[in-house]
Amino acid sequence: RQRYGVSEDTPAVVFVGRMNDQKRPWLFLDLAKQARLEGRDVQFIMVGQGPLQDEVASRIASEDLTNVIRILNVPKIEELYSVCDMLVIVSEYEGLPLSMLEAMSVGLPIFSTDVGEISPVLREHTGMEGLKATALEASMDVASRFAGETIAAEYDSCFKRAIDSLKPQRGY
Repeated sequence: RQRYGVSEDTPAVVFVGRMNDQKRPWLFLDLAKQARLEGRDVQFIMVGQGPLQDEVASRIASEDLTNVIRILNVPKIEELYSVCDMLVIVSEYEGLPLSMLEAMSVGLPIFSTDVGEISPVLREHTGMEGLKATALEASMDVASRFAGETIAAEYDSCFKRAIDSLKPQRGY
């Protein structure tokens, strides 16, 4: 936690994503601002770069969001996730975000907008009761089901089935 400037006794909430309109980083800053106004001792960590990064930095400074740590890049994101208490996704739209899968693979609970394939995966692997324990239990399954090799094998199998279905039609 020291590496990222978070004290041991402060909950840490993280946003990981491209700083663009789709990811809506200003909503994460709204959460940080509200927590600060309510006197909640929570550290908000924002990781990512993109077209809105200067606007994000300006807002952090102008609104004196001292509870927000800004990090442009984290080489080993699993290290950061391991010291955080929750990943927050506030995207307007998504497919299946890699940040969510990475966080789940180390047992980090997720709080997200209901977009894309996020809800079905979260419903299958987490629950509000014992969220951290459930996330930890699901981490191995998520890590194996969404590993690069697994996904590549599924694409390969799908491609082969598609080719095989064309063979009779084309007389191969």
